Amino acid sequence: MRYPTKRRLLTSLLMAALCSAGSSIGPSVAPLSPVAAVASPASFSPSAALIRILTAPRLQATWFAPGFTINGAPSGAAQLQQGRVSTTAALGRYNGLGSQPAGTYLIHYARGVVQTQITLDGQGRVAALAFGTPKMNAERFDVGGYRLYLHCLGTGSPTVLVEAALGSTSDVWYQVQPAIARLTRVCSYDRAGLGGSDAGPTPRASATIVTELHTLLARAHVPGPYLLVGHSMAGYHLRLFAARYRASVAGMVLIDASHPDQIARQLAVLGPHRAAENPEVTALRAELADTGPDPYERFDMAASAAQVRATGSLGSLPLVVLTHGKPVEPPTLPAALTARLEQTWRSLQDDLAALSTDHIHAIATGSGHFIQLNQPSLVIGAIDAVVLAARHHAHLPACAAVLPKLGATCV
Repeated sequence: MRYPTKRRLLTSLLMAALCSAGSSIGPSVAPLSPVAAVASPASFSPSAALIRILTAPRLQATWFAPGFTINGAPSGAAQLQQGRVSTTAALGRYNGLGSQPAGTYLIHYARGVVQTQITLDGQGRVAALAFGTPKMNAERFDVGGYRLYLHCLGTGSPTVLVEAALGSTSDVWYQVQPAIARLTRVCSYDRAGLGGSDAGPTPRASATIVTELHTLLARAHVPGPYLLVGHSMAGYHLRLFAARYRASVAGMVLIDASHPDQIARQLAVLGPHRAAENPEVTALRAELADTGPDPYERFDMAASAAQVRATGSLGSLPLVVLTHGKPVEPPTLPAALTARLEQTWRSLQDDLAALSTDHIHAIATGSGHFIQLNQPSLVIGAIDAVVLAARHHAHLPACAAVLPKLGATCV
C-alpha cells in the first residue's frame, strides 16, 4: 500500500483539507479602490503575490491567469473581493503571513487564521488559490513559541481525541466529531505546520509530536482520561502517547493505522527489481524505499518507527482496529501482487489488534484507506463502544454485536 508514503497521497490530502470548508470565506483586505500601475506580475514570488492580494487597495484583473480558480472552482477578482470583505467581518484585520511546509501559508487575522495555497503560472499570474477552514485564535494554544489549533465539542468523560493522517488536518473528522459530541467530549487538532497550526521545529518524529500534544492538552485545560483515535500514521503518535501517559489513556481506536514494520514487509513482497517489470511496481518500490522526510510535515518515519517499536503491549486497554476492505492500490498493478500486498496489510493490522487482550478487529467492507470518510457511522460506532467500555470499566462487547450492522466484517 502506498499509505503512509508520501507524495501522491499527501498532495490529495492537502487539497482536501484546504478545500473542505473554506470556499465561502476568502482572504480579507481593505475595500477596493483604484491604484496606480504596479510592477510586472512576473516579478512576484508566491508569498509576495499573496501579500499583494491581501493588502492592495484594489485587485487588478491582470494579476490573475485565465481560468483562475478558488478552491478548484472558476473565479475572478470580483468573487475574491467578496471573500475579502466577508473574512474581514468574521476574522478582523489582516495581521501578516506565516510560512508552512510544502509552500503553504498561514494568513493571520486579528481573530483567527486561514491556511492558504497559491499557484502562479509561468508569467507570474495567480492561477489558483485554495483556502482552508478558518480557525479561531481562541482555539490556538502556545506549546513553546508556536501555536497549535485544538477544537473541542461536547461534554463528558472520557475525552475522545481524534488525530488525522500524515499531511491531513483536523477537517477530515467533520462527519465524526459532531456525532461523538452527543455522547462525550471530543477534540481534534492540527499538528504543527498543518491547518490552523504554526510551523514547529524540524525534523519531526512521533516523540516530538507526542510532547507537543501533551503540552497542548495541558495549556488548553483538557484533562484525561483520553480515548485515542488515530488514522494511518497517527497510530504511531497515539501508541507512543499511550506508552508515555498510560494512566491517562482509557482506550484506543486505530483506523487503518500504520505499523512500524510495514515498509520492510511491503518491500519484501515487492522483491528486487526485475527486468521489464510493471512501471507501477518500480514506482511503488522507489516510493517505499524513500526514507527522506515528507514534504508536508518533515516527518522522520524511520526514527518514529523505532520509537513506536519500543513501546510494547497495550495490556488490556480496550482497543478497536478498523481495516480497509477495498484495495487501495491502482488497478494497473498486477492482480496477484495487489492481493499479496493486501494480505500483508491485513497481517500488519492483526499485529496491531494483538497489542491488547481486549480488542476488536473489523474490516470496513465499503472503505478504502479513509474509513472515517467512506463509512463514518462505522468509526462512530467503534468509538462509542470504547467510550461505554471505558465508562463502565468493562470489556468491549463482542464485535458481532455492534459492528456488522454498520458495514464491517469481524475478524
